[in-house]
Amino acid sequence: GNSARSAKERPCDACRRRKTRCVKEKGEDKCVLCKFHTQECTYLHEPVARTRKRKAQPTEETDMGNADDSPHVLRTNVGTGVEEYDELPGESLLKKTLGLQNKHHAYFVGLTEPFSFPRFSITKGSSQKSTQGGVVTIRKVDDFNAFTVREDQGTIGYDTEMSRVDAIQQLVEPYGQALVDLYFRIIHPSFPILHKGVFLEKYARSYREFSPALLAAVYLLTTNYWRCSPVLATKPAPDACRLYELAIESYDLTIHRPKLSSVQAGLLIAQYECYSSDIMACGSRGKLTAQLVSMTHTMGLHLDSSRWDLPAWEISLRCRLAWAVYLQDKWVALIEGRPALLSDRDWIVPLLQHKDFPEHEEHNEEGSSEVENSRIIFIQMIELTRILSHILDTIFSLRSHHAMETSHDPVGILLSKTQPLQRRLSAWSDSAMEVLSLEKASSMRLTCIGYLRLAHLAVDVSLHRRIICQSMSRGSDPNVAAACRVAAKQRWLSALEFVDSLKARHLKSFWYFSSTACLTLLISFGNVLVGSASDSPEEQFYLDKLKEFRWTLKIN
Repeated sequence: GNSARSAKERPCDACRRRKTRCVKEKGEDKCVLCKFHTQECTYLHEPVARTRKRKAQPTEETDMGNADDSPHVLRTNVGTGVEEYDELPGESLLKKTLGLQNKHHAYFVGLTEPFSFPRFSITKGSSQKSTQGGVVTIRKVDDFNAFTVREDQGTIGYDTEMSRVDAIQQLVEPYGQALVDLYFRIIHPSFPILHKGVFLEKYARSYREFSPALLAAVYLLTTNYWRCSPVLATKPAPDACRLYELAIESYDLTIHRPKLSSVQAGLLIAQYECYSSDIMACGSRGKLTAQLVSMTHTMGLHLDSSRWDLPAWEISLRCRLAWAVYLQDKWVALIEGRPALLSDRDWIVPLLQHKDFPEHEEHNEEGSSEVENSRIIFIQMIELTRILSHILDTIFSLRSHHAMETSHDPVGILLSKTQPLQRRLSAWSDSAMEVLSLEKASSMRLTCIGYLRLAHLAVDVSLHRRIICQSMSRGSDPNVAAACRVAAKQRWLSALEFVDSLKARHLKSFWYFSSTACLTLLISFGNVLVGSASDSPEEQFYLDKLKEFRWTLKIN
């Protein structure tokens, strides 16, 4: 009614200042927030008068037009529109989703944030609301973790999403569906960061349900395999550089309302190499990775969500996405020589299991990627990257480098640090021997084993390069340096043999974004061996091998 509310009904002064819902437990004099901050709970100030917005009367035209004209309204079979997936009639995988809502995005509540209420103040699944920047709902996913869920409306770039998603779709028409089919046939088995069922459910309703950044990224990366589709091979390909520009523009805007689709888009953009222009500016991948890591923390992807109150498919998707960001961060750190941004101390994501991969059906069409083997390769890449993370921290961190440089025996200290890492790397290689075989591939199938084998070689070579460079320093034992060169030579020759043994089923498959840089690391290692050669014949041997290596890369 119009009468003033009593103190029991209206928010206290502190909650009104924070624009937070005031919750008082039964029998308590203080509200939850004041009790949490051990402060007085007062009602000294009168509430600010607010004017109500008049509700626009819907017309027949607006009722029928909303579903068609807005990308933020979901269209149903009968032509009516709903705003959120929980309201969709019938069955949908997206009901109760947290990270892929249509018009809302979620922020993880950190331990030091004002919204980090004691566990007894909010029961799982309930919410509190405020009016700061629109409606904010607190959604608890278990007894200890919660998210603030905010409206997309009002965030930067939200009002232009429809025009951007239409421009992206127009670039690929009439081949949008063919590109989606090709994506799930070749890329998805090797890089499983989407949920196929969720993506196809949304795509069947309308491409406008997608974040422009994700839609552009899926189309963009798939253009690399345009000739692998019988439907597309004879048709003119879309303008990939324009698609890339739209993907980047959209991605820079979507980070203002972070969702799982934002992380997916960033990861796919990072996989793409635009060879025909200079738009892949120097350092752009480092910036992209920093944004991905920031969103990972924002959405709580660095946590163990296995017991959260979320759909089972989303829990598995969060786990796969988290590890994909982990890979991105560690490999960018290696190939760009910068510190990793993710800390293993603050990473409690469980390792992937078979149940975290919902798609098991192999594609019958020739030239498709292997599904089961690709999944195993992805898991093994995570294991290898965990070893890489330890190597980066133990050997390549600034603190470690400074400790060795100021030591009286830097080579000895380096060898003592690298030996357990080399044993761990060797143990991983032995356990994955069956997976690592280049010959293990089904007939007329693509296999992505190449990127895993190359990544392994790059990690091994990086360790030996560090040892060789250190052994060339003044005062080092020449016998130790000679022994290090012998071991390094064997590693490098193994790398050359691997590159020479690649076949079409490897070369035409999915390659992880770091693969090009890994090849550059091998060439750089060859140059180090040339520079550290003990005599002219040894130097000439490495020069000849480098020439052969470059020729092999050129013809492949």
